[in-house]
Amino acid sequence: MVTGIALAVIAVTVIHVVSHQAIHNMGGFDLRSDYQYVVPVPDSDEQQYFELRELWRAGEVTGVEGMVPVLEGSISAHGQLTSVLGIDLLADLNANQSAELGLTETSLLTSNSLIALGTDWAIGEKVRGATIVSHTPSQTNLLVADLPTAQQLLDRPNQVDTVWMRRASTSHITLLEDILPGLLTGLSYRSPKLEIEGFDVQDMSNWNPTHSFAGSIAFNLSLLGALAVLVASFIAYEASSSNVTRRALETSRLLSLGASQTQIRTAFLFEALLLAIVGSAFGTIAAIGLLQVLNFVDVDAIMSAFLVGAMKSALVGLLAFLSATYIASSRSQENPRRVWHGMLIALSLGVVVFGLLPESGLIGAFLVVVAFCMLQVFVVVPLTVGLLRRLEPLPSLKRLVRVLFLRLAARQFKLFQVPLNAFSIAIATAIGIGLMVSSFRVNFEDLLDQRIQPGLHLTNAAKVDVQQIAEWEGVMDVRPYFRSIGRLSDGSVSLRASRLDTWEASRYGYGQPVSEGALINRQLATRNGLSVGSDLDIGLSDGTKLTIPVLHIFNSYGRVESAAIVDAEIVDMEEWVRDRITLLVADGKRASISTKLKDSYPEIEVFDNSEIRSAALQVFDRTFVLTNTIAVVAVIVAVVGLLSSSIALHERQEKEYRLLRTIGLSERQLTFSTIFQSGVFGILSCAISLPLGIAIAWALCVLVNPRAFQWTIDLHLHASPLLVPISLSILAAMLACVIPYLIRTRRRN
Repeated sequence: MVTGIALAVIAVTVIHVVSHQAIHNMGGFDLRSDYQYVVPVPDSDEQQYFELRELWRAGEVTGVEGMVPVLEGSISAHGQLTSVLGIDLLADLNANQSAELGLTETSLLTSNSLIALGTDWAIGEKVRGATIVSHTPSQTNLLVADLPTAQQLLDRPNQVDTVWMRRASTSHITLLEDILPGLLTGLSYRSPKLEIEGFDVQDMSNWNPTHSFAGSIAFNLSLLGALAVLVASFIAYEASSSNVTRRALETSRLLSLGASQTQIRTAFLFEALLLAIVGSAFGTIAAIGLLQVLNFVDVDAIMSAFLVGAMKSALVGLLAFLSATYIASSRSQENPRRVWHGMLIALSLGVVVFGLLPESGLIGAFLVVVAFCMLQVFVVVPLTVGLLRRLEPLPSLKRLVRVLFLRLAARQFKLFQVPLNAFSIAIATAIGIGLMVSSFRVNFEDLLDQRIQPGLHLTNAAKVDVQQIAEWEGVMDVRPYFRSIGRLSDGSVSLRASRLDTWEASRYGYGQPVSEGALINRQLATRNGLSVGSDLDIGLSDGTKLTIPVLHIFNSYGRVESAAIVDAEIVDMEEWVRDRITLLVADGKRASISTKLKDSYPEIEVFDNSEIRSAALQVFDRTFVLTNTIAVVAVIVAVVGLLSSSIALHERQEKEYRLLRTIGLSERQLTFSTIFQSGVFGILSCAISLPLGIAIAWALCVLVNPRAFQWTIDLHLHASPLLVPISLSILAAMLACVIPYLIRTRRRN
């Protein structure tokens, strides 16, 4: 029991800390997350904001504590696309003071000043006449400024794109997110609907998809933690049941001495509480080591998140184990178990039907996985045990010893039914995750093969003379790419323009040249309800609008933002940033051309596309290290439970073994019997886990990932994700069953 709760605490704590870090690092900077509503300003007319603010000050906009006008766009800085965010720093001082970007510095209000996020900025640096007064390292380039400064940078005087509005009180929402990261995303939570006559009030989630993406990651990881706790609960129940059975005589004596059932049950619960506390302490210490070994986080840097995770995991573990102990200590043969089982089976089937509905969202997809596990517990495992018992008297089994061994194996299944539930769910989880990851990898490799053609890719290439390098020997084609940021009616979109001929369009799965139209990613299509043939209305950075039809929808794994690709001929390239170039070069010329590029343009970065592909696959494999680790933890918990149950079983079978020795069975035959039973148990356990594992993989690929990340994954049944966990599980099951027998045999001799 101690080992089980320790492993459960490890899983839940590690998942909580990593989830918290994902939301903190990916969820956008603090200022945006303080607001819950967005109001797009028609025609970017600044006067519309003042009219809205007048309504709010007059008390006609209830439930809103603060609002701020926002102007967004992009410029070219350091030869790269750089986003610009302008806000009225005086409009909502409470939110500005809580931000971590230094928005309350006086210099931001008294001069053309900027706060820079990125890697290549320096304090005091000038950007189009404005001075950087603060710098925060970040993976994305962003300049934050007071509204007039942003209007000057973007050359958009008297314009405002949106108004962000903050609810009166969201402390309970923040507390819930701190305790259960990703829960609100899983529940598809949206702020209460707010209506203002004459204005389109939208939820901030559409404008800040990174936060939803991070929440989906956290919620997905939480599923693994929940499965680990479920497996550990089965083990706790089995350990408590064995304890109750082993101490039946002691219990009878206490009852005869006048002790009540409540007092005896309280004693069992107190013992379980002490063991759970010890296990939680060991698990918390081990979680610190695992976090540092995995190199996911610096525990010292986010100690508050670790403490919350440790307390949460300990509480969940205590409740799960005490509940399992209570049920085990108060179970009665007179309980109408068949009625309860029937109700739970019907409930599980209903949950599956509900989860298949798109309206059920991400939580519905995960409920399908839980329902599959419940059907395994209440249908598949009992049917397997019953089938084995029916096989005992088959006439084809003529030899007495063989019949005896099979009966012992069938009895082992009956006695091991609870740990078998845990073991099969753990194996199925490992199989399901393995199949999902391998299927995802196949799709990702296909995507890389399609997108990354042989050649060289240049970044920071704004100063590269395209016509000059096109004349170099060995250069077959030069393909420049232009980038910008556009605005939609309910969010922003990352724009890319290039020469969309057949070669370029085929990289995105569209087999013909594009002149009038756009290729969009699935994230944009899903968030905005677009399909092939729909019109896409985009507000460009220069204030103009572009309306074009959607020609094709492509997958973009790992990308958070909405994206659209258009032909460079249909837009004015003056306001776009050309910072990336792809070169198609002759065989054997890549090294010489790469060297020549670096000598001619020292500021650019040159990548061989084959190296980009290898690096992308390495990142992909590292991404799922934690996922696979938690699945292994669940299997370890189940194996520990098998070992504990096996020890208890061998203690109960000692009299039977003495009887078998008396009637003439040798130690060799008894050892073979134990190995035979263990092998049958391991093989059949994995056999009944296989359908559940495939079902979990199907749910992850078809339901969970599309709803969480708008990614479509084709399920592929490969041998490796099946054979590796099955082989290791059979070996672990056999060892867990055989080791206690060998230990008792050696002690007896």
